[in-house]
Amino acid sequence: MNFVEFIFKRLAKIYPVYLAGFFLMFAVTKITYVKVDSFFEVMVMNLLMIQSYLPKFAQAWYGGGSWSLSTEFFFYLSFPLLVNFISKLSKKRVLLLSVFCFILSVIPGALYHFKIINFPLSYAFPPSRVWEFIIGMLVACLVVKYEARISNFFICAIIVFCILFFHYIGLNLRGFVIQNIIVIPLMVVILISSFNSKSNLLGFLGWRLFEYLGKISYSFYIFQIPFLAYMKSMNDLNNYSSVSILVVLFVMNLAGAAFLYHLIELPSHKFLNKKINEVFVKKKPILS
Repeated sequence: MNFVEFIFKRLAKIYPVYLAGFFLMFAVTKITYVKVDSFFEVMVMNLLMIQSYLPKFAQAWYGGGSWSLSTEFFFYLSFPLLVNFISKLSKKRVLLLSVFCFILSVIPGALYHFKIINFPLSYAFPPSRVWEFIIGMLVACLVVKYEARISNFFICAIIVFCILFFHYIGLNLRGFVIQNIIVIPLMVVILISSFNSKSNLLGFLGWRLFEYLGKISYSFYIFQIPFLAYMKSMNDLNNYSSVSILVVLFVMNLAGAAFLYHLIELPSHKFLNKKINEVFVKKKPILS
């Protein structure tokens, strides 16, 4: 794997839409006359995607949603080192490491719940969240290398456990990261099921509708940052019930996501990927 090529291809995928969301957020800020402390510094850190490393600025302004891209880029930088290590593990060690990382993924949320650390440090700081990324890699290893599968009984058991835990315990826990207790098992089930979706209860995730929603999900996430910031500045929302607001906002955000995906994400990704391939193909020696 060429590390530089990998990083550039990740940037080609995420940065054009990220930048579009940045300028939309800037426009919303000017239209609504919202004042932001240390605005210039916050903008620079958001442009460079380094906001999540500083708790004070991690979720300020555009970072309120884009912090996750800053955190994810830390994962991308770690990926080439992690993949060489994980790909060589035995199945037993993959399972043991998954349990270990699962425990570590809950600790930041628990520390926040007991008021030991602040929220941005538990929620946005990259080293606090990297364990979830590693679990995703371990699950991929289990599926691709060891052909792991999951039964419908286990799928049902995990879903029931998650519902009961959240209803009776999770609602009383502070913060979001501590919910990894149920989020990670649920995501693991979905990831493994997606490789064998035709023969399990989650087969509907393979429908074309859900495939399309998956494709535009990144644009959906980015668009909601400036969109909700603008909607929150409007008092008219108070005239609707909460259910009506959720439905209207979801449909409008979905339309905005489709617009971003087809206008910016898809064409820019194809164009930049082509240019990156041209550069790195030229650098590779031609064997005669």
